[in-house]
Amino acid sequence: MDDSIDRKVQFVANLLKVSDKESNELKNLYSGLPFNYEDEAIQKLIKKSNELCLKFKSLAEKKHKSNLGLKIDNLKRLEILRQLFCGKYMVCDVRSGINLIIGLVDAPSMTFFNYDVKFYPSLVKIEGGVEIAPKVEIGENIDLKEYANKGLPHIEIKKDVWLGLGVKVKNNVTINEKVVVGAGAFVETDIESESLALGRPAKVKRKITNEEKENRYGKGSPFTLDEENILYEAVSKWTKLKRIKFHNILEGNQFNLIDSRLMKLYKTTHTISEGLNANDLSLEERLKGIDYLFPLKGENLKIGHNLHLDMLGTSKIGNNVIIGDDVTIGGNLIVGDNVVIGNNTSLFASGHPIYSKRRKMMFKLKKGIVQIGQNDLIIIKDNVKIGNNVIIIPGSVVDRDIPDNVIFSKGKII
Repeated sequence: MDDSIDRKVQFVANLLKVSDKESNELKNLYSGLPFNYEDEAIQKLIKKSNELCLKFKSLAEKKHKSNLGLKIDNLKRLEILRQLFCGKYMVCDVRSGINLIIGLVDAPSMTFFNYDVKFYPSLVKIEGGVEIAPKVEIGENIDLKEYANKGLPHIEIKKDVWLGLGVKVKNNVTINEKVVVGAGAFVETDIESESLALGRPAKVKRKITNEEKENRYGKGSPFTLDEENILYEAVSKWTKLKRIKFHNILEGNQFNLIDSRLMKLYKTTHTISEGLNANDLSLEERLKGIDYLFPLKGENLKIGHNLHLDMLGTSKIGNNVIIGDDVTIGGNLIVGDNVVIGNNTSLFASGHPIYSKRRKMMFKLKKGIVQIGQNDLIIIKDNVKIGNNVIIIPGSVVDRDIPDNVIFSKGKII
């Protein structure tokens, strides 16, 4: 057994307070060998993992009356992640839940997981520079007990991979270096390096081109000057973000995600959108929150439960629009009149450059820590009905009804 597994077993044995003699089945588990599911150490591992994940989620959902309380709970969350990842400090989105068994996922410290990422029982190895978007599922939803007689499967995610929103990765798959897996894709086979993979099942659509390596600019703002003035006025209530930086975001140009003023806007947006879900929220307070989130909107906007909006001030919503439950919105968005958006649907056009070097977190002397973001645009035309569990790929114009359970990309279902 290699040293890394020995160290992991020792860390977990100390965490669970079991002796070296009692940790033999842990060694088998982490080595991918058959293991005794009923063993006391394995049962302690499952129980402790569930406790930590539930505690992490409860801290994420907790309402804070002061910044001090928030900072204290964030430190508690970091400690939970340290235990889940056997001594390494991961970074998780502040609103997130996370689902995994202690020690089954190997990743470098400071790997970033966005909200609601799930790791099902499998031995997952993640290399440096990996970006994991919201609602990603890695592994298959099979109980740990089912692997007792054969050992756990393996999954490898090589360096500088970007998994888009809602991606699902099956067992015994390798995603090679610098791959971008598009939103909603189901990865069932290995993906070759430096490629863009889309669809269900995911297939390589093309290699990442030299043009994408150089492209730092968008296609221009989709908003008129008057509309942009309204949006910027709304943004300025919460942060002192410079007008030129805000304009760059709307134009689809690259920007620094970790700019302190922009981070304040993200945080404010997330706090307001989460606040819409409070059970004791009055109708007046709810309407006020919607006004803050969507300053450029028509009449009769109806929004369901558990909306996730990435950044206020980048959307234009028409008249008589209905947005269902569990909808995710990010990036630049224009929605026409009389549109219906179904439950658990994602209109997520916020992200990073496709070229891996452009999206890497880096340190610059004048700016400090920098990570590049780049918004795309989604347009939904008048009188369109989008079904449940739909993912709209950035850059799409939706001009017809979309059925349930599909990915829609630039005019077609993929």
